[in-house]
Amino acid sequence: MSTTFPPEDNLKYLGVLLDNTISWKPYVQKVKTQLSRVNLNIIQILPELKLVYNSLIYPNLNYSILN
Repeated sequence: MSTTFPPEDNLKYLGVLLDNTISWKPYVQKVKTQLSRVNLNIIQILPELKLVYNSLIYPNLNYSILN
């Protein structure tokens, strides 16, 4: 008995999205969307991260350099 599968427009193989012409466009679009979301989150929390660095990390590094 032979099983046939209908053709797919996009296929995910080993975490990489490919379209039916075996191009990288779907995968690149997915990564681009994820990175733009991450970039927006980083921009939004950057002032808080800078404050944490300046108050908790930098003083310890600076103290270690002086001793």
